[in-house]
Amino acid sequence: MPQVKFVKPPPVLPPGEYVARLRSVVEKTAKASGNPFFVWEFQVVKGEFKGSKASGNTPCDAYVGEGNKLSRWLSAFGITGKLDDRFDFEEIVGEKVRIITGTRTYSSAKSGQQGTAATVNDLVAYKHKD
Repeated sequence: MPQVKFVKPPPVLPPGEYVARLRSVVEKTAKASGNPFFVWEFQVVKGEFKGSKASGNTPCDAYVGEGNKLSRWLSAFGITGKLDDRFDFEEIVGEKVRIITGTRTYSSAKSGQQGTAATVNDLVAYKHKD
């Protein structure tokens, strides 16, 4: 029968810039507004905080030209589009990018406990191939 091992939680990723791998992108719906958004999950792959995780949200529509947050994040992976283009996130899951992080405080709806989590505020292209 499987056993559970209790371990110390990893430290919260301090605000900064880190090389990370995109783990997943999932579409969710905001409870308050009902609007869809994407949740991007990243894991740091280099340095002191290797293995730490952070996530960030973007809208579901990418704008052509100057762009919005989603357009900027896609361009960090080298993805640009023209009007009515479509894109599948499977093309970039597993790729590396530089994440710019901050922190956010949250309250658990179930337990009422408060905590701090790393949040991804922006992305920058990762130029190294390794």
